[in-house]
Amino acid sequence: MQTIDDTMDTSVLRLPDGSLINAEWLTTILTAKYERKTVVDSFSIRMGTILKGGHSQSATLDLKLAQSSTHTVQSLFLKRIVVKDLPMRTQAKYQRDVKSYLTEANFYRKLAEELRGHGFKLPEVFHLDYHVATDDLRNSYFILLLDNVSDAYKQKLDLTMSDITASVKLLAALHATFWGNQSQLTGLSELLWERGTYWTAEKRPDDELVRMPLVWEAFIDAFRAQAPTIFDKPNIRNLALRLQRHANTLDQWLRGMEPKTLIHGDFKPANIFFPASSSSSS
Repeated sequence: MQTIDDTMDTSVLRLPDGSLINAEWLTTILTAKYERKTVVDSFSIRMGTILKGGHSQSATLDLKLAQSSTHTVQSLFLKRIVVKDLPMRTQAKYQRDVKSYLTEANFYRKLAEELRGHGFKLPEVFHLDYHVATDDLRNSYFILLLDNVSDAYKQKLDLTMSDITASVKLLAALHATFWGNQSQLTGLSELLWERGTYWTAEKRPDDELVRMPLVWEAFIDAFRAQAPTIFDKPNIRNLALRLQRHANTLDQWLRGMEPKTLIHGDFKPANIFFPASSSSSS
């Protein structure tokens, strides 16, 4: 769960060394990115964009560049993960979560440019700094600064059939890019999740299967009004019980499936962007 902070708390700007992001720091970042002096005269946090969740803080930064600057970047998206500032969790969850943060860093560091070469539109990385403290994972941090795409692209939570079709085609293209390419996948498995991203059975909390029927029942109660003909079906109502009963068998079956490929891991409307200036879902 993420919350929007409208108090303009500047903690999202705090770097791991305790200093705050300022115009001079941003000037250094943009100059390194463009390989020529790019001066940021000033910047501000866009109102209503500070998000605080259990895994990160984020905000949109609006920039004012010096008149001498030849580049037109107007805003950047900042994602800050300083583990010691996050809610406490078990050691097992620290390990799983830090691995997840590292996977995201490795994606932008090693894989994003290759996917752009295959025609996928991804935000440009302006800065990526991270450290995994193996002796105490709470001292790990990840700072990511991306081109802000939210001005040109928008998220939709209520998708049309055209939106869904375009999204599934995009997902299929992602799967096809590495489909069965064992040499590439072997290298990627060392950088990303080796199997099933964050969601495979061995990565889940011990009590998750035990709680599943109650969680599923609450989910049905929350959304039944939107699709009663679906949620009233017996095989849907007892889905959690059936999954609980066969989870280990399904996990073993999935382990042996071929061919393998790269998957997204969290493909949902909140993580899909559509062109803001077009009715097309392309």
